[in-house]
Amino acid sequence: MNLSKGANCSYGCNSLKFAIACLATLFFSGIGYAQTTNLLVGALKQDVVLEFSSTDGFTFTESTFAAISSPETMVFDSSGNLFVSNNKAKSIKKITPLGVKTTFATDLDVDGMAVDAAGNLFVSRPSKNSNASDGVILKFTPDGKSSVFASNVSHPKGLAFDSAGNLYLAYPDHDSILKFIPNGQRTTFASGIGHPFRLAFDLSGNLFLTDPAANSIFEISPSGVVSTIATGTSTTSRVNDLAFDSNNNLFVTFGDSVEELPDGAAPSVTIAAVPGGAGGIAIEPPVTTNLSTRVSVQGGNGVAIAGFIISGSSPKQVLIKGIGASLSAFAIANPLQDPTLDLHDSTGNAIATNDDWQTATNANQIPVAFQPADSREPAILA
Repeated sequence: MNLSKGANCSYGCNSLKFAIACLATLFFSGIGYAQTTNLLVGALKQDVVLEFSSTDGFTFTESTFAAISSPETMVFDSSGNLFVSNNKAKSIKKITPLGVKTTFATDLDVDGMAVDAAGNLFVSRPSKNSNASDGVILKFTPDGKSSVFASNVSHPKGLAFDSAGNLYLAYPDHDSILKFIPNGQRTTFASGIGHPFRLAFDLSGNLFLTDPAANSIFEISPSGVVSTIATGTSTTSRVNDLAFDSNNNLFVTFGDSVEELPDGAAPSVTIAAVPGGAGGIAIEPPVTTNLSTRVSVQGGNGVAIAGFIISGSSPKQVLIKGIGASLSAFAIANPLQDPTLDLHDSTGNAIATNDDWQTATNANQIPVAFQPADSREPAILA
């Protein structure tokens, strides 16, 4: 434990404690993520987006979320805004957490969508005719400005980002998955897949995809090894879209139903019926609870201690931040300029440490809205 600069966080027995030492002012913020699962599913024939909510991951309550024609593809950003393709109107609708619906993009066919850590929306736009390679991946900034991220891609389909910010594309014309690094350079990540359609990553970095032609779900490891997760036997219902929740459970739209594969493994469990066909699927980002405290940091016996309690037995994700330098903007005198966070379990064993938040290995997983304002401020996502 470094008592001349920074903080010590003890983790265990449903509680977190902080100990700080230095002659300055520090602001601690702990953000916890609730475990309610809100599953959004496109009802293709009903022209609505349905919401299925659950607190245990198995029993879901249905309600109508929004009226949108042919909602075939949808995705959330980290702020809880939902983007839905409206293929009849050739547009993308944006629905805020408060339910305000606006048109985000127009004159656009959509075959896949994904959002990066900065809140940019990436859209695969299909080729305009059957034999041309004029399909593109478009990038939309949060304010709606568009640019071409990748071109010369015939009939691009589903999109997904890994934790490192690389974009993956389902590319059925070449029976493959393409990988794009942030500067747009592409490589073939996996081949010989058949007809890849929709993509989603699990918490371990494995890529899952649906193949309607084979009526199957496949898993691709980070090293490119392909394995079959499940194959449907129905001759009338086809696998469509898929998404993972924060507990690594996989949800799939299949014909007129929504199926759950706990921890991404078969067998599946039917959790909801969607008469007329289930289209796109997305899971709302976890609801957050923010607990914060401002402390005057001292040394020796005057060390400051703050804490909060996490109840329940299910795993919960916590973001711990030490805000120092950016407090100057709020006219707070003598803020700690360069704090450090050390996270320990209840026995004193070190779990994680961070000095500058952007150096954390999982920094790109911190939602943009919760990132520290100053690069010298620490954050631990655990």
